[in-house]
Amino acid sequence: MYQINSQKVPVTITKGTALSFFSKLYDPLGLLQPIIIKAEMMIQKIWLLKIDWDQDLTRQEIENFLRYVAELHQLKDLKIPRCILLKDSVTVQLIGFADASSQAYGACLYVKFENPNETRIKLLCSKTRVTLLKTL
Repeated sequence: MYQINSQKVPVTITKGTALSFFSKLYDPLGLLQPIIIKAEMMIQKIWLLKIDWDQDLTRQEIENFLRYVAELHQLKDLKIPRCILLKDSVTVQLIGFADASSQAYGACLYVKFENPNETRIKLLCSKTRVTLLKTL
């Protein structure tokens, strides 16, 4: 189960308060990367606004921020079992997958266990990144 800290949504949503809020998202194994990457993409858009640290965000960015925060609290119902082992495994495989878009790219690593009676595939970890603003 994922714990959501009861962070209060700032009354005035500035560049600084939004970035401070997003910086408190913690996901060391990358199990929430599909959710965290959306925050990272919003951070990138906020930086592109080129506004001062204490300046209010645009109406659109405030709406996006509030929608994200409201949906973030649904994670309290998310359960991710961390026991990945299968008893009496005959074979174990690591399976990697990666994909990219114009906005972000990511990779994940699965582990596959097999015994004579059962096959189990579990997400081991994942990592995402927003794409660079400047193309190489």
